[in-house]
Amino acid sequence: MFNKTVLDKTSMNNKMETKETYKFTKYQFAEQVGITTNAIRMRMRKGQYKAFYIKEDGRFWFREWPVEAQNLEKLKKRRQRGNHSKNSPYPNHSFYENNQMKKYLAAKGELTPEELALVPVIERKIKEISDNDEITYFSTYFDPSVLDENRLIKIGKSKERCLEFRLRGAQTDCPYELTLLTYVKEECEEFYHEKFKEHRVRGEWFKYLPIIKFLKKEYEGNYMIPEERVENFRKIILEKNYSNDMSKVDEKFKDDSYICNLWFNLKTNT
Repeated sequence: MFNKTVLDKTSMNNKMETKETYKFTKYQFAEQVGITTNAIRMRMRKGQYKAFYIKEDGRFWFREWPVEAQNLEKLKKRRQRGNHSKNSPYPNHSFYENNQMKKYLAAKGELTPEELALVPVIERKIKEISDNDEITYFSTYFDPSVLDENRLIKIGKSKERCLEFRLRGAQTDCPYELTLLTYVKEECEEFYHEKFKEHRVRGEWFKYLPIIKFLKKEYEGNYMIPEERVENFRKIILEKNYSNDMSKVDEKFKDDSYICNLWFNLKTNT
């Protein structure tokens, strides 16, 4: 009887000590660690914090997170979840424009009635520019084992400012390295898909030769590639041909149209 009483008192004391130690909710513990409750939950799934919590009556209770550990957590590098200045490294221009628009909308409350009256006009103009920014691009791949008769070409669409990002996305679906040939603004993607439907192989992929023949006939001298590619390609040409004396650079290499045409001819072996 004496032993049972002692055991009961010991058990009760242990429970009281446990409640005094493990007295913080998940939300309170997350605040101590400096992360969200969802992050706590995900880390617990991976086996972390085992020494810091117990489960009682279906709820998790946590003991205090050490001060030195709190300071260490604060020193950890935080991931950059968004950018809010023009000099920030945006993944593409559309992210920058999106944040600029957020700032613009937030500033509406500080505008005068006269300035507010101009807002709908500005918004329509922005939408008009965005709608007119759509282009149709032509890209293909090169493999020595594939003849031109068997090669395919992709006809896709994108916003002009997002083209490089779109091409990187298309690359994930192709086993060969894709290269951009040119893009056009005159007609939409649907126009070319309908025009070359008899040459369609699958989805946005068409037989190579009929499309190339059309591009050479209709757009010779007017090919287009993104500005960044123009500058990089020009730099490669000049370094290769005029590395000894840049003062002798032929004037034609300063013309963007010439660089774009040179790019297309090089990529199509013409």
